[in-house]
Amino acid sequence: MKWQEIQNSVYYKDGSLRDVYIHETTFGDWIKWINYVNENYKIKFYNRLNEITLDKIDFNEVVKYWKKENQEGISASINVNGINLMCYFNLESEIEFDFTPKEIIDIEAHNALINFFKACSTILHKPVVVTAEMAETEVLLKVVNEDVNLS
Repeated sequence: MKWQEIQNSVYYKDGSLRDVYIHETTFGDWIKWINYVNENYKIKFYNRLNEITLDKIDFNEVVKYWKKENQEGISASINVNGINLMCYFNLESEIEFDFTPKEIIDIEAHNALINFFKACSTILHKPVVVTAEMAETEVLLKVVNEDVNLS
């Protein structure tokens, strides 16, 4: 598929974000995923409770958040070749993050993002799904291991 077609179907500029989901995750999946991103990408992990930013995701703080021991919240910014992915750790059963399509300016940026999705899918043995913002059933892109399917 040509870049213009990909851009029009996935990264169209309408002012909204794109949501990314990895469904049916487990505690163990989160550990694998966090280890992968911590080892391979630049991270900014922010803990609102103590207003500290770390350069790695602290899984102990994620667990505290899930246990409601931190009501203020946590978030992580993952830099994938200049693309900022924001993760909020809402549910143990789902890895969810978002990004702005404005940062996907060319086929190289798209390929960097796709390579990240492929790695996540392969590590977790689960599909990675990109949707329109707040429209979980409106799948724009699905990555399963090395297979990439545009809707």
